[in-house]
Amino acid sequence: MQVARAESRHPFEIYILSLATMIGPPTAFGEPTAGSMEAALPFWAIPVWGIGLSSGAILALVGILLLNRKPGTGLLLEQLGLAWVACGTLFYASIVMLTVGQAGIAPASFILGFGIACVIRCIQIQRSINRAVKAVKKAEEL
Repeated sequence: MQVARAESRHPFEIYILSLATMIGPPTAFGEPTAGSMEAALPFWAIPVWGIGLSSGAILALVGILLLNRKPGTGLLLEQLGLAWVACGTLFYASIVMLTVGQAGIAPASFILGFGIACVIRCIQIQRSINRAVKAVKKAEEL
């Protein structure tokens, strides 16, 4: 059975996840954010969002790094991290679109696209896991 290797990851996945890891610390320590988010959310929600986005990205990157040594663990960690990132980005994009309106469509669309890409990658990983489980079950029957 062929397992995806860390080198097979698209460079954009690594790059954008790396950028996402840098969002949490500044928001956790009160750095200014988009005013629309501050107006729409309770004071605690922005740091929680930033830390969640960063921790999900870190988890996904750790999973990618583990793919060569522990493929099953690596895929599961990548999937979990991407699901967490997807929740954060979809949440953020929704709030921006709802609070800012048409002016927020362009920036929110970029973030929304990132969230959708994370969901699609989670589905791809799940399909790989399902194929692996099916192959193991088939091998056990022989």
